[in-house]
Amino acid sequence: MRRLGLALTLSLGFATAAWPADDEAERTALQQTWHAVAAERDGMPAPELVGHRLTLTQDRFRITRDGRLLFGGRYATDPSTRPASIAFHQDEGPSLRGEWRGIYRVSDDRLDIVDNADDQQKSPPTQFATTPGSGYVLVRFEPARRTP
Repeated sequence: MRRLGLALTLSLGFATAAWPADDEAERTALQQTWHAVAAERDGMPAPELVGHRLTLTQDRFRITRDGRLLFGGRYATDPSTRPASIAFHQDEGPSLRGEWRGIYRVSDDRLDIVDNADDQQKSPPTQFATTPGSGYVLVRFEPARRTP
């Protein structure tokens, strides 16, 4: 019985130790330039967002369109929440919008973000979808192609 307890303790310790590495890998995967390929706002297509570029560095973000800065500032993620959460605090760009919060999921070839950027009074979303009147924006990104 004592061995079983020790084995469980050790295996739980290893499982817990694996989470920070997974979180770090996810943070590293996020840190690149992403190109918006699809978007919706309040349950309707939002083609005006397609083509935006989102650049994430260690703790800064920039959203540009045709080389022009639209929004920029600090961001923070919490990959331990389910779904993982993200918060943007805009402090640069032509029109300041404050702070908006959302959720994200990332894979090697895709990043989905749903946030309350359009209605920051709304609580952060909990699903990867928007509905009429939700105040949420969903954007699907792919890694930006590098130009030589």
